[in-house]
Amino acid sequence: MENLPQLRDVAPRVWQSQRDMLARSLPIEQWDAVAGAYARIDALESVLVFEADNSLAQWRSIEAKRLLSYLIDPVEEAAVALTEAAETKRNPIEELRTGDLVGAGMVAA
Repeated sequence: MENLPQLRDVAPRVWQSQRDMLARSLPIEQWDAVAGAYARIDALESVLVFEADNSLAQWRSIEAKRLLSYLIDPVEEAAVALTEAAETKRNPIEELRTGDLVGAGMVAA
């Protein structure tokens, strides 16, 4: 962790600016998955406080590694939730173009 200066600025700006819109548009199960993943990311960010010499205190490094180990599953679940949400929001015309009706020759592509 000490050799990763890019972690000094990990604030998820897109999340902060778009979470209200997501909360309104996602079903509760999907929202819970996404919000839960970002809560864990926020917890990780809270321990990534670097010293003036760009080092990370030993306890912070240990805690960051621990938090990272619990981050993988929630982030994967959030990615699935967002993918599902994106698929349900597809344009109806796009659905026709890629759907079974085109394959069956019932509508033109």
